[in-house]
Amino acid sequence: MKRQVFKNLLLSVSFLLSSCASAPFYANECRRYLEAGDYQRAIQRGKEAIDAYAKNTEPYLCVSTAYLQMGHLEKAIDILKEAERQAPSYEDLALIYNKLGFLYHLKGDLDLALTYHQKHLLVSRELSDTKGESTALANMADIYESKGDYTKALFYYNKSVEISTDPTDITFAYTNMARIYQKKGENEKALENYLKAYTYAKKTNDRKFIAVSLINVGDAYRLVKDFKSASEYLISGLELAKQEKDKKLQAYAYARLGFLYRDKGDRRTAKEFLKRAYDMYISLNDKSGAKSTLSELKKLEGR
Repeated sequence: MKRQVFKNLLLSVSFLLSSCASAPFYANECRRYLEAGDYQRAIQRGKEAIDAYAKNTEPYLCVSTAYLQMGHLEKAIDILKEAERQAPSYEDLALIYNKLGFLYHLKGDLDLALTYHQKHLLVSRELSDTKGESTALANMADIYESKGDYTKALFYYNKSVEISTDPTDITFAYTNMARIYQKKGENEKALENYLKAYTYAKKTNDRKFIAVSLINVGDAYRLVKDFKSASEYLISGLELAKQEKDKKLQAYAYARLGFLYRDKGDRRTAKEFLKRAYDMYISLNDKSGAKSTLSELKKLEGR
């Protein structure tokens, strides 16, 4: 009898170890299929990993991303809600809360999105995870901006910047604050924050990121009527975008140069730059960029 019990115990342990070992394999397979754009197989492998070991958070995240890529937002949320119930640690919950906040924001449920980012904030503080805390604060700011509560949005972006050590995150925060000040019509403060964003963008050594900041600063100078500085920054941003062979960024720069010459009263040059931006957006099949640029061209032509 004892021998049979011992044998059954060995079989149970063997099965458990086999299941746990297969979970990372299936999770890795899920990631590979996800990166290859084969979302159906990613979901299949991810679910096999979940069946093998339900406490492993990684395959839930993988399956959720695959569902999202396929346009199944509700399924992406549902699988993460299951992950939330199974999560074995605060570290896992932090990942899940962050992703659920993003998904509910995408869905347009701003209150639930805010709730999950607040949960992420609390868990990050419990873990003494400064990076996670900064991310949660920035995400909360983003929600408040979407709600139109600019005072709270600026408050939380500033809180995020105060504790962040990541130049990329700080650049995004200052850029977002600048955008809010522009919405409020406070162009001097917008310029101040775009300049701060540019300072931190340079620390990332990401040339495309730096180019975006240069263009943003140039456009901000345009709005405060410092056309000389605007031209210098916009041209620098355009040249960097050309060096990086980033056509979308070049189109963005051409459009802003068009606005600059429009504001200077040089309609002919403004139309030339806007036409370049429009043609580039068309070549990229960027319908949104092409539509907004065409609208500005029509205004210049009096149509």
